[in-house]
Amino acid sequence: PDVRDYTSPTRKNRLDYCFLSVDLLQHHLAQIEHVRDRKWHNEDHVPVEFRLHAKFLPKTKRAPWRCPTWLLRNSEVQKYLVASAEALADRIKIFPGANPGCLLDEHKRSDCIYLRRKWFELRNADAREMAAKVEAVNNAIDLFNVIPTDENKNGLDTTKAALHAHRASIKERNESRKFAADLHQSERATKHFFRAPQRDYLRTPITELKQDDGSVT
Repeated sequence: PDVRDYTSPTRKNRLDYCFLSVDLLQHHLAQIEHVRDRKWHNEDHVPVEFRLHAKFLPKTKRAPWRCPTWLLRNSEVQKYLVASAEALADRIKIFPGANPGCLLDEHKRSDCIYLRRKWFELRNADAREMAAKVEAVNNAIDLFNVIPTDENKNGLDTTKAALHAHRASIKERNESRKFAADLHQSERATKHFFRAPQRDYLRTPITELKQDDGSVT
């Protein structure tokens, strides 16, 4: 305790105990103190008040999957989405008792499944292509070390350029994705930043100073 209270009937020192389990003490006890301005019925001591709170559980659920923009630029994905939207438009019929929202939910779910499967497939394809290009560069280096000809040198330069271009495309894709994420998570502008200029009511004029020779500065 950090405060000394005299809670006995004769205003002398007394220890008031509050027994808690280890779990309650470590995870649930928020506050405990004497209530000096309250008295319960005919009791002769100052009551003790305590507050418990629920244990904080960290979120273990994954964040919802967000479709990257580079996936939507894929030609095969674009063709599928166009065909899917046209099929949805053909299925929607307006009549008494119709529920087009159900069709829309089913359509979004099927599109999400396709996009996630295509994202996983293209990501694995990128990894396989990267491994193949790295292996091609290593083979070209070994061949040039054994047979140092101009033809093998040109082949080595070609494989290195292909590997560099593939890495640059992946880097550009990741940077655009990071920029989109930063833009989405950045602070939003408010009217505080777009306020009109305020008038200066404490404007101080510059006074004139007349010299001895009659000149004014």
